[in-house]
Amino acid sequence: MIRRLLENVRGPVFGYETITMGTRPDGYHEIYLYPYGVEHPERQESNHVADCNTRDRVIHTEVFDTLGVACIRARKAGILVMDEIGFMESEAEAFCHAILEKLDGDLPITEFLELEGLSEDAFDADSDTLGGWVIESLGGHFPEAGETFVHENLRITVLSMDGRRVDRVLVKRIRNEESESRK
Repeated sequence: MIRRLLENVRGPVFGYETITMGTRPDGYHEIYLYPYGVEHPERQESNHVADCNTRDRVIHTEVFDTLGVACIRARKAGILVMDEIGFMESEAEAFCHAILEKLDGDLPITEFLELEGLSEDAFDADSDTLGGWVIESLGGHFPEAGETFVHENLRITVLSMDGRRVDRVLVKRIRNEESESRK
């Protein structure tokens, strides 16, 4: 279902998925981790994250800390897909750190421009992050949720603030006539 929903997404999609194999004769099933979008994932030691049965599990944290981290850091921006694993990754420190870093990071303005297909040369801003640019574009004050401005053919709306930090924004493409009337 997730793949079907993500087929219509504009922009990069990255992250990881897992596949659980059938139960072996010893009662365990193997779980493999692989980068999002791989059609026919290989099953090898380098992506084998666990062996589980109804009572026990053997977790290979080094796979989370190597391949898992690489999948999380594959792109700086876009939609991050993380297949639910739950209990297994909690002991993989580098993996947990990479996820927290990804989910709590500020979006560099260069990544925003790349996602929106805007030229860096034609973009004039002093800020390094999307949040900083939003504040700059709204006249330098710390905005409230709901404040909106138009840049070229984009309408940017502040969805939420975290103190003095722009937490979430909504970016929508608008028709050229609409953007001309907002200038």
